[in-house]
Amino acid sequence: PTTAAAATTTTTPATRLVTPDELATRNGVDDPSLWLAIVGRVFDVTRGGGARHYARGMPYAGFVGRDGTRAFATGRFDEDGLVPDVDGLSDDEILGVRRWLEFYEGGSEERDAYREIGVLAGGHYYDANGVETRRKLAFDAAANRAEGRARDDSAREALWRTCARKTRSGASRLNTLVPVRPRSRGGRRSSRTDFLFPSARVSLRSPPLGFDPDARAAVHWSPYDRVGVVNADP
Repeated sequence: PTTAAAATTTTTPATRLVTPDELATRNGVDDPSLWLAIVGRVFDVTRGGGARHYARGMPYAGFVGRDGTRAFATGRFDEDGLVPDVDGLSDDEILGVRRWLEFYEGGSEERDAYREIGVLAGGHYYDANGVETRRKLAFDAAANRAEGRARDDSAREALWRTCARKTRSGASRLNTLVPVRPRSRGGRRSSRTDFLFPSARVSLRSPPLGFDPDARAAVHWSPYDRVGVVNADP
């Protein structure tokens, strides 16, 4: 019979089920290959110069042979930090982990050397049959909430920067600017912020800035910047 728990999970299209014992041997010592897991997905990071970052004695060697999902958010690389559990992390931190997952998936051309092996079966995020667990579904839900807030924040930011002013003919045209705020609480705003949006006055209170996935295409970006290693190219 189908249980309620089974009805809330889905099967991943993974090509292979990897056991925790097998993953533990893929550490560059017991076996020359270097595998790591993030959110239960297993990747081979041996090629593309991966040994410079993941081999024993290198900065990220702790990720190899295990699922160290939590450390991708916290930057804590000790035994207590290199664990799969993300309990207590904020939605935004969990979204940051998803960005790392996208990095290993080959979201940019220079990362294509990393190869996905499959899923960590019987682990935190997938059961022994490769089916997503409730923890995986909770992870996805938290990341999706953060994604939605980021999109809303970007829309509010665009509105904040876009104002309209009335022309002499009574028509309105859009202008992009950064409004000037008063220097002290209660002071007068610059007249440059006093524009009319068609039929409504716009609030120019600066919104929180969200994650902009397109920003990575404009500048050199690496997830390794999150842990203080700038321009690393694993």
